[in-house]
Amino acid sequence: MSLIGSVQDTVINHTPHVIDALGKVKFFLIVIPISCVIIGILSQKFLPARYIVTSSFKIGSFATPANPVPIPLASETQLKARLRAKALELREEEYPTTLLIKTIIENDVVSPTVTGVGSAKTLEFMKKMIEPEINLHNIRLEKLQAVQAERRASLENLLEELQQLTESLVKAQKSSEAPIELLAIQNGLDNTRERIGKIKLELSTLSLLNASDLYIDSTQIVIEPRMLYTTKWSRPLTFGVGGLIIGLIIVSLIALTSILRTILSKKRHQRTLETQSGQTERSANP
Repeated sequence: MSLIGSVQDTVINHTPHVIDALGKVKFFLIVIPISCVIIGILSQKFLPARYIVTSSFKIGSFATPANPVPIPLASETQLKARLRAKALELREEEYPTTLLIKTIIENDVVSPTVTGVGSAKTLEFMKKMIEPEINLHNIRLEKLQAVQAERRASLENLLEELQQLTESLVKAQKSSEAPIELLAIQNGLDNTRERIGKIKLELSTLSLLNASDLYIDSTQIVIEPRMLYTTKWSRPLTFGVGGLIIGLIIVSLIALTSILRTILSKKRHQRTLETQSGQTERSANP
């Protein structure tokens, strides 16, 4: 017999048994998937919806005449560490169901993402997490600007003193006739004028830096904390599909077990009939 013929005979011989087996468990085949879907949908009542919130803030920068290249007010590693520490502190104190998922830093823009239970709580968590970091940057900027202002005032006072000294040296040079004294006065004038030139250059650079937002800028929020995603609407579908999958797995196991048991039972019954038939024939023909 060919392979196809063998398969056809197997299908023909076993199909009635399979249908019979499924007929016996048809109640379970219908009720179990529906029940699992209903249980899955109802179970969402015990698991609150989660919310994902994001925000973005730009790191400010600062520069000095000695280092005119803009310097960020916070390094990437320290910033991430502080945000992570603040998130853990808030989680332990007030927000046990909220946590920081990730922090992305692109150039000078920081974008943290948090998740939590309850939209208001999650938004509040985000604000309390980033506000101290932003304030820290801006306090540092204020201190740097105060130091810079003190430096500027000191330079202006020194410039005024050096200009007065220059005028005095010029007067002394005009009234003096001794060669050695004139040489000393000339050296003094050269040194004083050189210092005046350097101070004026530094003051000019300070004015340029203070007038440019590119070099001096505060840390500020770019995107206010906002809702990125919520599981409130996807939960029924997720739990329903999950329940359906579980129900189908259970039904498949029940159906497979029932089919195997029915086929094995039919085979045992057939062997019993064949054995009884053989015994009857041997008894009729001693």
